[in-house]
Amino acid sequence: MKLTLVQFFFAYLTVFLAIIFISWFMYERRRNRAEHRARRIFICGCCGADIADPGRSLRLRCRSCGASQEKFTLKEK
Repeated sequence: MKLTLVQFFFAYLTVFLAIIFISWFMYERRRNRAEHRARRIFICGCCGADIADPGRSLRLRCRSCGASQEKFTLKEK
């Protein structure tokens, strides 16, 4: 199968644009996740302390009173 110059250029352009689009999509997805994570604030039900970024810990504890994860409420900014 021989490709003409026009077909080769079209195939090259299609692949190049697909790579650019996929890269942009992955960047936006990662940025949106980070923004969403930054907007989450956990409020302690016992003492009222807030934790803006709990990280990736599975069990959340209050830094002030030591209350467990069940006492926290989630507040979105």
